[in-house]
Amino acid sequence: MQARGFPQDRLYTLDSDTGAVRTTVVVTVDRPLITVPFLTALGVDASGGLLVTVTFGNLNFVSELGRLDPATGVVTLLGLTGFRTLYGVQFDPAFRTLYAITASQLPPVLVSLDPTTGQGTAIAQTDMPAQAESLAFTADGRLLVAGSDGNLYELDRVTGASRLIGPTGVEVVRGMSLRVFPRR
Repeated sequence: MQARGFPQDRLYTLDSDTGAVRTTVVVTVDRPLITVPFLTALGVDASGGLLVTVTFGNLNFVSELGRLDPATGVVTLLGLTGFRTLYGVQFDPAFRTLYAITASQLPPVLVSLDPTTGQGTAIAQTDMPAQAESLAFTADGRLLVAGSDGNLYELDRVTGASRLIGPTGVEVVRGMSLRVFPRR
């Protein structure tokens, strides 16, 4: 689990049985910087490797995609995404496409990212009535997006059309990840 601390981001590994912090590493970037990096999203690839989006200076700068070593906290930058701040870096359930969504933009744009170069490609401008805060996939492949309005939406991966699922009851949902529970 990634959590942001001041003045640097930190990666926390949590015990899934107790919730206690097992390890903490300060996140650094593999090249000299003139500004402080902000981690804006964390995702996992098919091999269990961690992918992150990083914005430097402030959230209006172009994001970069990087790989995060959980043992050392070092982010190896892969390249510019071509988009400002991105949230919700997630692979689809088949690990074929890496998705992200623009933040601080209305309407949000659904983006695919090349996991080796970081280059982003706009898939579709959504019709969401709120800014996007996070995204996640269900086991059956549905793409869910948390809006800044406190609602949860389902998003069409091709057209960007959104369908309101309903209110979350949470003011801001970031860092969303889904675990599928069996129906009773």
